[in-house]
Amino acid sequence: MTEELLGALADGLLPEFVTPIVAFLAHEDCPVSGEVYSVGGGHVSRVFLGVTPGYTNKEMTVEDIRENFETIRSESGYEVPGNLNEEMMLTLKALS
Repeated sequence: MTEELLGALADGLLPEFVTPIVAFLAHEDCPVSGEVYSVGGGHVSRVFLGVTPGYTNKEMTVEDIRENFETIRSESGYEVPGNLNEEMMLTLKALS
């Protein structure tokens, strides 16, 4: 089925293209844990969630959301929290 959907690109999904990153991530010298990677066809990239500065208003309304939606959606100045605690700290920082 994969070959039917991807044609020649299906060859890039063979195990030999994934094995090196799996071996590295499982090795005791690997400096990271809990991260996600996109792998295939000889390409490896990190996938992550980023948290933007967003918009804060303690008396927020639907109109505030509409008027500030561009700011809310802006990807500039994002941070990549390493875990939920770090994400919560970013939220608390925005509220202070």
